[in-house]
Amino acid sequence: MWADISVVIPNYNGAGFILESLQAVKKSADQYPGDVHIIVVDDASTDDSVNAIGGRHPDVTVIAKSINGGFAQAVKTGMEAAQTEWVVLLNSDVYPDEGFLQPLMRWAGMADLFAVGCRIERSDGTVEKVSWVRRDLKWGALSTRPWRLEEYNQLLERGQAVATLFASGGSMLVHRGKFLELGGFLPLFEPFYYEDVDLGIRAWRRGWKILAEPASRVLHDSGQTIDRVERASRVDRIRKRNKLFVGWLHVESLPLLSLSLPRLAIKAVGWLTKGRWLEHKSIGDALQQVPAVRVARADNRAQSRYSLNEVLSLVNESPAIVPSVEAANQ
Repeated sequence: MWADISVVIPNYNGAGFILESLQAVKKSADQYPGDVHIIVVDDASTDDSVNAIGGRHPDVTVIAKSINGGFAQAVKTGMEAAQTEWVVLLNSDVYPDEGFLQPLMRWAGMADLFAVGCRIERSDGTVEKVSWVRRDLKWGALSTRPWRLEEYNQLLERGQAVATLFASGGSMLVHRGKFLELGGFLPLFEPFYYEDVDLGIRAWRRGWKILAEPASRVLHDSGQTIDRVERASRVDRIRKRNKLFVGWLHVESLPLLSLSLPRLAIKAVGWLTKGRWLEHKSIGDALQQVPAVRVARADNRAQSRYSLNEVLSLVNESPAIVPSVEAANQ
């Protein structure tokens, strides 16, 4: 038996594309052997999203919020409303393939599984690097460990998945109970960016696994949702601020104090001489949240089984795997 699942879609002023996205989700639901419950959390849209969804998709549950609370709160509202053990989280401008649910759910019986990420492609066929994420720790900061598309495609050909540091918050299967136990996405990262990176690291540090599943394909031209409603300079400023938060929350004290912060100070001097004020504003924004960072950092440490270094070793050295009979959920 395949387990019933919920699909939670946060929406803000997405009337121009959410109807098409919902159509794609419903086609995938028709292909799935179990029941699929679709929930849209409208975050106080000022366009015609709610009426449009009700008119075209009356079978979709719409939770219309009267006050805009941001992405993290909208997701948490949808998770709390869902009644299934497993929930697929999708952005409102993500278009899944008809068969994208089964490859995700074949892992649902795996012990200590937290989430499974999708193969994210752009409209030109480019595979987004966020589909499979590995990181190294250099100079007290996280740096990208690259992978080759051929390597990723081999996983698909062999019916395998692989460990990933995090799954994209715009297209992933997640265990509802574990998500709520972690408190969901941290408000610290509002309004957007890097909240899924932090969530993935917190899950791994707790001892829960996250997989990248190349057979589950979704289409998403990244950044379109945010870019429609935000100035590019503000988006970049928030992105840089939140990247700092990830390191401050999870890098161990010694490398953070002896490597990361001095290196940041040196870079800040260089930015100053070059007139790159955006980076300085990002640092200033981050410094204002130091008290909240310290609280979240202490919570992470108290609840974690593994350090960030141990997590990176687990993820980077994990071999490709195939689902067991028990995990296949069939």
